[in-house]
Parts: sequence; structure tokens; C-alpha cells
Amino acid sequence: MTKKFLYYLTLPLVILFIVSCEGSVYREWSVENSSSQQIHVEAVASNSDTIFESLTPGEKTILAVTTEDRGNPDPEMAYDVFSYLKITNDSGRIYQLDWTENENWDIYIDQTSINPDKFDQTYNLIVEDGDFN
Repeated sequence: MTKKFLYYLTLPLVILFIVSCEGSVYREWSVENSSSQQIHVEAVASNSDTIFESLTPGEKTILAVTTEDRGNPDPEMAYDVFSYLKITNDSGRIYQLDWTENENWDIYIDQTSINPDKFDQTYNLIVEDGDFN
């Protein structure tokens, strides 16, 4: 009886320990207005949230936060987070860079813990005057 009791008591604790050792990833997606005009951001996140933001020159805002329950250092693709993203300025000009390409985002990856692996990742889309048609 005692062995069976210990088995049922320790098994959930072992499972909890193993699951907690998986690590995690916190990803923050933002847009920064480095242009000389106010910009307007329309986006649809993959969780179906619709985002409308207006940013004055020099302003930055967080569009979305995503998380992952394992310590994955690989960058997430922008098209996995947003199904739609449109940026216009006060002159009505449209942002021309391909926001779906991660090379157009400034990406910073910081490993905050080794065991379990935990990462903080920030993705910042910097919008400048020359990015509009």
C-alpha cells in the first residue's frame, strides 16, 4: 500500500517537473515611427484581433505579444503573427517594404535562462520617410 501511495504521489510531481523544464519564449512585436509625419497602422493579428494605431514622429507602440511554451531560440515569422498589416502616412502614401519578411524587422533575441531555456525576443518595424511610395 505504501509503495502504491508513493507512486501516485511522486508521479504527478515528476511530470510537473519535466513540463516546467521546457522553457519558454516571449515575443513582443512593435512599430516605431522614425518618419517626419504621423503614420497610421492597420493590422490583423493571427488571433483575429484588429489593431488600429496612429503614431506621431518618434513614437513607438506594441502591436502584439506572442508566447511559446518551449525554449525555442528561432525567430517567429511576421506572417505567422499578422495576417494583414498596412501602414500609411498623413500624405496618404503607403508603406512599401514587405512586412512579411523578417529582414525588414529589427529583431533582438535575449536568452534570459539556460536551464530551462527562456528567451525574450523583440521585433521592431522601424518606419522611415523613404519607406513610402
